[in-house]
Amino acid sequence: DANADSDIESELESQEVVGRHKLRKKLDISYNKIRGRGAAAIGSFLAKHRCHLAWLDLSWNTLGVEGAVKIADALPFNISITNINLNNNSLKDIGTQRIAASLLGNSHVKEISLAQNGVGDKACFVFSRVLQQHPKLEKLDLSGNPLGDAGARCIFRTLLRDAQCFVT
Repeated sequence: DANADSDIESELESQEVVGRHKLRKKLDISYNKIRGRGAAAIGSFLAKHRCHLAWLDLSWNTLGVEGAVKIADALPFNISITNINLNNNSLKDIGTQRIAASLLGNSHVKEISLAQNGVGDKACFVFSRVLQQHPKLEKLDLSGNPLGDAGARCIFRTLLRDAQCFVT
């Protein structure tokens, strides 16, 4: 709901709270009904040099495509995040494509979970490129998504060639 978004937005934008989170390495804000405005605040927080999060769980919110775009826009600016859980957020194929493309600009992410988000074959083609070029990606979770035959084949072929990532 809108209150959850505004609460997160005001909390993350507060200098006092950002200062307290400076040394925090893990943040679990799953199951909070976070949508666009909340995702924008989280994206803004992630893009700041003071953010030292290594692990972020945003699963089971309602980020949608708009939220995916906000998070994706921030990832290339974050050098500390290594694990991201975006399960069950209705990111759809287009939102997941944006997340995947942003990983090409962030070489620090080791694990990303995108289970049950409506990921389709187009996102798989972007992830194929990510699997080939991302130096540290170790785990990609695409379980429970309608990848389709073409998407699944694309990911499988990439893994057979040379990718060093575990895909579920």
